Amino acid sequence: MATSDTENREERVLTLLRMLREEDRQVLLLSLPEELRGPLLKKIRQEEWKLPSTRRQSRILDEFESLMSIAVKLAGLQTTSNKSHTADDSNPSILQFPQQEEEEVYQLTGDTLLDLEHMNLHQLTAVLEEEQPRTVALICQHLSTRRVADLLNELSSSHRRATVRELANDPHAPAELVSRLTQTTVQQAILKSPKKVEAVNPLIRLADILRETDKPLRREFFSAIEESDSNQALELQKHLYRFNDLLELTDRQVQQVLTRIDSETLQHALFECEPELLEKVLQNLSRRAAATLNEELSYQRPVPKSVCEAAREMIAQTIGIVDEENVT
Repeated sequence: MATSDTENREERVLTLLRMLREEDRQVLLLSLPEELRGPLLKKIRQEEWKLPSTRRQSRILDEFESLMSIAVKLAGLQTTSNKSHTADDSNPSILQFPQQEEEEVYQLTGDTLLDLEHMNLHQLTAVLEEEQPRTVALICQHLSTRRVADLLNELSSSHRRATVRELANDPHAPAELVSRLTQTTVQQAILKSPKKVEAVNPLIRLADILRETDKPLRREFFSAIEESDSNQALELQKHLYRFNDLLELTDRQVQQVLTRIDSETLQHALFECEPELLEKVLQNLSRRAAATLNEELSYQRPVPKSVCEAAREMIAQTIGIVDEENVT
């Protein structure tokens, strides 16, 4: 009896693994302890790749979802809360959000694909942003081209690019798995706020944290990141210093920055800047250079936002170089 139960559990696990894409399956297997991974790999390699009936797949997925639901509740990670939003008792498919306009409430129809097409775009995007690109691509395969375009436009740039690459590969999965994916997506999406939530760049947040630390500790953190991912360290460096940091520098440091910046870049960066910043720059130039800069700025034409931001970013990077050079 015990042997039979073990075989049934193993069969269910193998079925779930076989329903995954090869690379996803490998990632999952690598996360398992060796004593579990080894036997499963051996079974997968030895046995023929044959999925059970659709009915059997459905039962296995039901069991998996039930177990996951219990695990989530035990971990205290329920996605709904009576304090955050309330449901209409007469219709549990309608959720009311604080300060939400009546027309923004979407009533589920029970037709999953229809709901994906017509439910609030921001709610759906919020869920897809948390999914793997392949999962998003699988869902997009069953939506209209207009809806897919709208969704891609709302996704973050990195997630959008990854999803488009998956779409180009024309992804497919068992019908039962796709059905479960779309149902779960709708159920999760209806719990999200219908208002667009601006994503926070994790690198900018990390840079903000590093800016609050002492320089020795900051350099230690940055070195650790650089050893792990040099490209990420370079991107982080871009956010670590800001144009407005000029206000925090000593006069000597400001002068060191200005000697490395050409006049055109400086003029672009100072376009419509705060008066305090302009004064800080002028007081660290020679009288003649300050007069020339003031005159140039008085006749300055509007500077495109992208040009202004690029100039300010160049000065920010120069501030970083000067700051590092002045570390004792």
